Amino acid sequence: MKYDIVIAGFVGAYGAAVLCENKAEELSAYFNKGFLKQTLELKELSLDAGEKAESFAKENGLAFKTAGECGIYKALWDLGEELSTGFNLNMRKFPVAQQAIEICEFFDISPYELYSAGAVCIASPNGTETVEKLMALGVNAALVGYTTDNNDRLLYYDEEARFLKYTKKDALFKVIRKSRIQGMD
Repeated sequence: MKYDIVIAGFVGAYGAAVLCENKAEELSAYFNKGFLKQTLELKELSLDAGEKAESFAKENGLAFKTAGECGIYKALWDLGEELSTGFNLNMRKFPVAQQAIEICEFFDISPYELYSAGAVCIASPNGTETVEKLMALGVNAALVGYTTDNNDRLLYYDEEARFLKYTKKDALFKVIRKSRIQGMD
């Protein structure tokens, strides 16, 4: 069976907030206080969205994977493994918070490999309907692609395609040693 792939929540938002908590002094030299405050607020917003998205997926019998350590790429990989399928995904449609993009650019890391608690990958027979229902619950969501009949897990950015690789190390740990991270749930 073919499925649409939906991402609920925001990619990298939780990890960006954790970086903001742990690297406040460094970040405050570059970003204004308002921006940093908004970034910190993403943590609770992400967790709330993730809980709603998981509940929705469970209630509707949809396959899903919650992003956490190693980010959305790992969650997508795990979803593909669970479904024994490949997929074609449009990276331009991935819901990434602007704060996550800017924090990741500052540290030269990928938001797609960043701790993403609250982001949920969902396989749905009707992705458009799933997105509409999630949005009605107050959860940001986007239809980002679909499953295929083969095992190729392809990420498209405009006309360029590349294979999704299994993510082994969270981008967060490229910036902060795991033993020194504050604020991780």
